[in-house]
Amino acid sequence: AVLVQPIVYKFDHAYIGSLIKSKPARFVGMALANTSSGPDVAQQQMEAIVADGFRGVRVNPNLLTEGETLSGPTTRAVLRTAAKLDIPVAMFVQPVHFQDLKDVLATSPQTKVTARRRKITS
Repeated sequence: AVLVQPIVYKFDHAYIGSLIKSKPARFVGMALANTSSGPDVAQQQMEAIVADGFRGVRVNPNLLTEGETLSGPTTRAVLRTAAKLDIPVAMFVQPVHFQDLKDVLATSPQTKVTARRRKITS
C-alpha cells in the first residue's frame, strides 16, 4: 500500500515513516518535498526520506519559498534529485503554473513526473 504524507504534517514525515518502518513489506510512502527552504534542504530531505522507505515525492507549488516559481532552483533540485534517486515526482498544479511546469520539465527530461490539474472550488 502507498501511504501519502498528509499536508497537515507538512515536512515532518515521522508518523508515515514509522508506519513504513513497522511493515516495510506492506507499506511504501509518498513524501511531501520540502520546497520552502531552498534547493539544498530539499535535496537533503529527499535523500533522507528515501532511506526511510519513501518511494516518491509530491511538490506543492503553494509551499515554495516566497518569490520562487515552480520553474525555479528548488523545483529543479527536486527533479534532479528524484532522477538520481529513481523516484517519481507528483505535482498538483493550476493553469497559472502550466508555463513554469513546461519550463522545469524541460530541464530534467529523465525525471518521472506526473502532473495533475488541481481543481479550485469556491
